[in-house]
Amino acid sequence: MGFALGRLQWGESRTAWVFIAGAAGSALAAMGVAVVGVLVLRAMSEWADVASVKARRP
Repeated sequence: MGFALGRLQWGESRTAWVFIAGAAGSALAAMGVAVVGVLVLRAMSEWADVASVKARRP
């Protein structure tokens, strides 16, 4: 779908640029998802630590 949208914007003659831009956009999106995933996992581990401390209190 992204390739078709790029061809609509840039025309039929620039298919290599559409592919390069699509690949670069996909790589940037994947890095963003990885950052969010790491932040979520860190937050979950902190919540687990807080929950275990609360469970140990009398």
